[in-house]
Amino acid sequence: MNTAIIELNDAEVTIFQAGEVVASSPGIAVLREDRIELGQAALEATHIDPRNTFSRFWSNLNQDGFKHRSKLARHNADLAYAHLLSLYEMADGMEQVTLAVPGSFSTEQLALLLGLMEASPFTLVGLVDSAIAAVAATAGAGSYMHLDIHLHHTVITSLEVSDTVQRTAVKVVNEVGLLEIQDKCVNHVADLFIQQSRFDPLHHAVAEQALCNRMAQCLHELTRETDTQVGIEFEQARYQARVNRERLVAALQPLYDRITAAVDTGRVALLHPRIAGLPAFTDHLAAANRHVEVLDPRAVYTGCMGYVREGGKADEGIYFVTQLKAAAEPAIGFTAPASLEQRPEAGPTHVLAGAEAYPLGQTPLYLSAQGALSESGGKEFLCSLSLNGTAATVVPADAEAVIFINGHAVDGNAGLRPGDVISFASSDREFTLIRVLA
Repeated sequence: MNTAIIELNDAEVTIFQAGEVVASSPGIAVLREDRIELGQAALEATHIDPRNTFSRFWSNLNQDGFKHRSKLARHNADLAYAHLLSLYEMADGMEQVTLAVPGSFSTEQLALLLGLMEASPFTLVGLVDSAIAAVAATAGAGSYMHLDIHLHHTVITSLEVSDTVQRTAVKVVNEVGLLEIQDKCVNHVADLFIQQSRFDPLHHAVAEQALCNRMAQCLHELTRETDTQVGIEFEQARYQARVNRERLVAALQPLYDRITAAVDTGRVALLHPRIAGLPAFTDHLAAANRHVEVLDPRAVYTGCMGYVREGGKADEGIYFVTQLKAAAEPAIGFTAPASLEQRPEAGPTHVLAGAEAYPLGQTPLYLSAQGALSESGGKEFLCSLSLNGTAATVVPADAEAVIFINGHAVDGNAGLRPGDVISFASSDREFTLIRVLA
């Protein structure tokens, strides 16, 4: 059978076969009277016909009817299915498919996605969390956050790697996607055209579209150069503007800050090349004291193929895979040698409960709102503490547990430092992290 991996990110839905990209297409659609334009052709017409442009049919996958009915598509699911068929036509001989899906998809969306795949001309043999797949192909033991950017949001997945890769939390930074970043860049560059060429490209739909179509190349050039020239033609005239990377990045900083704020300092940030390719984004994370690694563009494919080789079969039933076997020879490890100037702060060794100090280790210690500690856990315990090397981490027992660190509620796992105080809602009991010196 001719197998393929589909990486489902609406910024660029990508099909891999035999380790190579055989087709890719952004999740954009423009509804015409007689046809649906999809992918790159649609992307290059979004500002010419904005009222008939759809860019959320993957991120908001549902069957809610469109406000303005069309005989070609009734809802987002119809557009998603049309997009799948167009990708099938672009990829020659695709028969069996493993689908890599972001953790932002809800249970209802996954069920609808399975229905679309059943109606498609290929057979679905696997459904894998894309962050799990990428990290399973790449990382050694440790704690990580996988970052990928979509058209309208950024997905940040927390993972723990031992002999397996397990997903512990998913954060979605809404309205910080590639289209929002493009809009910021287009407005910034349009101002430069007005200043430098006395021409406003946003005053004419055709000129605005030309500027948008030029933006991807502009951003790519600014990953290597400090300045680049952007030129567009309009009504037999050519206009140019010089764009400075530092000033453009300053315009993007509010969006970058929102992503950075969601990345824990105690974890390695693993970046999909899609988000790492934004101008100075990796520098922005590093300046905020985040440890950054950029993944191979084929990491998702490699991780999914590992799942397929391990025995994922269509006749065993399809379920959403959120745990995979870790790489036997990881390319990235959690612990990296640090210079004396960059040596991380020493972490806590004990947790103080009342007047007693309990040593931290790899075996979790479970905490309750009543002030109890246990190594066995139970329903009354709201979180656990453990060490990964010298790094201490608090892990909520479930999504309903409300945990506070230094009076601030935490969402998911969090790193701890000496002096941090853990507390719970409706309780005056506290646990203090300390470091005992030998």
